[in-house]
Amino acid sequence: SGAKNAYQLISMAYEKADRAALKSLLSAEVFAAFDAAITARTGTPPVFAGLKEARLAGASLQDGEAEITMAFTADFTGGDTARTVTDVWTFGRRVDAADPNWTLVATGGDLPG
Repeated sequence: SGAKNAYQLISMAYEKADRAALKSLLSAEVFAAFDAAITARTGTPPVFAGLKEARLAGASLQDGEAEITMAFTADFTGGDTARTVTDVWTFGRRVDAADPNWTLVATGGDLPG
């Protein structure tokens, strides 16, 4: 459920070009990619319409760094068009970190917009 919430938060922050929200949820490398995509986009961005599916695609633990990879299928709308997108996102965190939050460290699949 945490990954689903993160996907929705990140998708909506991307849609709104809310860089402050994105910066707190993404690794520096992923933030740079999202920031560049926001800067490059023209017109109205796609609107997150709903998450259809979220499934575990993999998990690992190495040297105190945990990663979980999720495959998300979601609907996005824009104007009079709608499309279904599949994103494969990897979240990571240090297992000994005081902060329990996970950070988006890698993306794959279709990024809306």
